Amino acid sequence: MRTGRRLRIVYRRSGAASARELVVDPYGLVQRGGRWYLVADRDGEPRLFALARLQRWAVLDDGRRLRDGADLAGTARELGDALERREHVTVTARVDAASLDIARRILGARLRAASDQGDDGRVEITVAYDQVDGVRQLLQFGEHIEVVAPEAARQLVERLAAGMARRHAR
Repeated sequence: MRTGRRLRIVYRRSGAASARELVVDPYGLVQRGGRWYLVADRDGEPRLFALARLQRWAVLDDGRRLRDGADLAGTARELGDALERREHVTVTARVDAASLDIARRILGARLRAASDQGDDGRVEITVAYDQVDGVRQLLQFGEHIEVVAPEAARQLVERLAAGMARRHAR
C-alpha cells in the first residue's frame, strides 16, 4: 500500500462458499470491532475487506486509482457510517445479567441498549442487524438468552435450536 500500487486479492465474502479474485485500489488497513480490514476501492466504489477472509494478495505494476479527495480516514469513516445506517431489524432479547459483559464484547456496536437487571436476574437488550438472519449470532449465548421480538427472530431461533437439538440427540 505504501508503494501506491493496485492489489490483486483472492477474497471470500461473508457467507460465500468460495473466494473470488478481485483487483482493488487500496487506501490502507483499519481495525473495526476488534477485526482488521483492508479499505480499498473496487471499480471506483469504497469497500471493506476482512483480512480474515483474504486468502491471497499480490502487488500489481499498475498504480492505484483512488477517488479524488479520498483518503484512508475519510473512506473508513464513510464505510463505517454506511454500515451503521444499514441496520433494519431491531431484536429485543433477555440475557442473564452475568452474561452482559461478554454480550457487550461480542455484540459491539450492534448492542444498542441494555436495561437494568430485573427481579429475575435478567437484562433486556436491544440488538440491531441488517436482516433478521443476524439473530444467529445470539445462538452462542445458548440457554442464557431468550429472543423476545420480533416474532420472525423468535421463530428463526426456535427453528435453529430445534435443528441443533435433533443433530445432537442420541
